[in-house]
Amino acid sequence: NKDSLAILEYKKALELQPEKTELAGDIATSYMKMKKYPEAITFFEKKVTDNKANINDFYGLVRAYYYSKDFVKADSAASQMVKLQPDLSLGYLWKAKVNVQLDLKNENWLAKPFYEMYISKVKPEDVEKNKKDLIDSYNYLAAYYAGKKDCPNLKIYMEKVLGLDADNAQAKKVIAGLKC
Repeated sequence: NKDSLAILEYKKALELQPEKTELAGDIATSYMKMKKYPEAITFFEKKVTDNKANINDFYGLVRAYYYSKDFVKADSAASQMVKLQPDLSLGYLWKAKVNVQLDLKNENWLAKPFYEMYISKVKPEDVEKNKKDLIDSYNYLAAYYAGKKDCPNLKIYMEKVLGLDADNAQAKKVIAGLKC
C-alpha cells in the first residue's frame, strides 16, 4: 500500500542521510497510521534522541507506547510533552490517560492532578473541540469526589458534564440523587 511504499522510500533516504532525523519522524507517523506501534516506537525514539525533537514527536511516542500498553514509558513521553510546552493542555491529558491505566482501580487516583491541569489549560475557544476529553475529565473527578463523599464537588463536576452534554443520563441521575 501507499504507506508501506512511503516507509521504504523514507528508510532508504534515512540510510543515505542518517543525520536527517526528521525522516525517522515521517517513518514513525506512517507506522502509526498502519497501527504498527512497535515499529513506530523504534522510529519515534530515533527522532526524540535528536535534540530537534518537537512536541509532535513526543505526542506520537506517547500514543505509540499507550497503544502498545507500555504505560510507564508513555507516562515518561507525556512528561516530556509537558516539559516542552507546559501551557499546552494535550500533555496533561495524556498524563491523565496514562495514569488511569497505571491505577485502574483508582486506589491512588493518580490521574487526578493531571485531569485538573488539563481542564485548567483548555482555552475557552477550544472547549468545543475538547468536549469528549473534558467530559471524561469531569466524570473522573466526579468519581473521585463521590468516593470522598464530597457532595458539593461531586455536584459541581456533574453540572460541568451537563454543561457540555445536556442530555447526559448519568449526570442527570447522579444530580437527581444528591442530597447536598
